[in-house]
Amino acid sequence: MKPNVYIIQKAVLEKNKNPKLRGSYNIKVAVGLIEYEKDNQKKYMVIDADQLVYWSEIKRNIEQIAGSFEKVTHLLLTHTHLDHIQNISNFKDKIVFLANKTSILGQAEYGSQEIYPDGYIEIPEIRYEVLPDGHSHDDTIYIIDSANEGKVIFLGDLIFTSLDKMPIDRLIGMEKRASIDPVKKFFYLQEIYKKYPEVEKFYSGHNDQTLSRKDLKNFIDALKNNKEWKDYLYSYISKRNKELDFFINKLEKF
Repeated sequence: MKPNVYIIQKAVLEKNKNPKLRGSYNIKVAVGLIEYEKDNQKKYMVIDADQLVYWSEIKRNIEQIAGSFEKVTHLLLTHTHLDHIQNISNFKDKIVFLANKTSILGQAEYGSQEIYPDGYIEIPEIRYEVLPDGHSHDDTIYIIDSANEGKVIFLGDLIFTSLDKMPIDRLIGMEKRASIDPVKKFFYLQEIYKKYPEVEKFYSGHNDQTLSRKDLKNFIDALKNNKEWKDYLYSYISKRNKELDFFINKLEKF
C-alpha cells in the first residue's frame, strides 16, 4: 500500500519588519508528514522539525492525522541548519535520519548506524538521495510515491522559496550567508529535474506553495539566463580557486 503525504505546516519566508533586525527574515519551515503501513500497522514519519516556537502547533497537527505522537517512528531531516532542527529533542526514541546516518535519540551512538543501504526507508515508496556539500554538508532529498499526492520530492533548502518572493539579487545575498557551494546546489537542481521526470510536485524549505515540475524548470531557467546570477557563480569559483591555490602553496612549504 502506498503512503500518504501531508504538509502539516506551511512554509513562510518574509522580510522582518522590525527595524532592529534589519536584513533578517521571519521564517517557518515546510514540515511534512508521511503516513505509511508496515506490519499491518499505520505509522508516521515527520520531515524536518522546524523551530521551537512552533512546536505546539506542529505536534497538534501531527496528532490530528496520526491520533497520537507515539505513532511517529522517524524524523527525516533535509539538513541540519538551525531553523530545521530546533525541535529535534522532542523526537526522543524515534529514529532520526539524515544522509543514511541514523540514530535513535536518547542513545549514545549518534550517526553511527547505517540501516537503509538500499536507498529507501522502511518501504520502497519512501526513497532518499544524498546531495552533499551544496546547501549544507549532508543535504538529503526525499522522493515519495504517495497514494494521495502522486510522486513528490521534499527539496529542503535546495530552493529557499520562489523568485517572486526572493528576487535573484536577494537570493544571491542569502546564498552567500547560508550555502556551502552555490554552484553544486544549482547543478543538483538541474540533475533532480532530469532524473525524476515523473515527479510533478516539489516542496521547498520556505515556500508556502507547492512547486510544479514547470515551476522547477522556470526557476532553473531564470537563474541560468540571469547575468547577475552567472557572475556570482563565476566569482564564487574564482574565489574558491584562489583559496585552493593558497592552501596548496602552504602544504608545499609545510
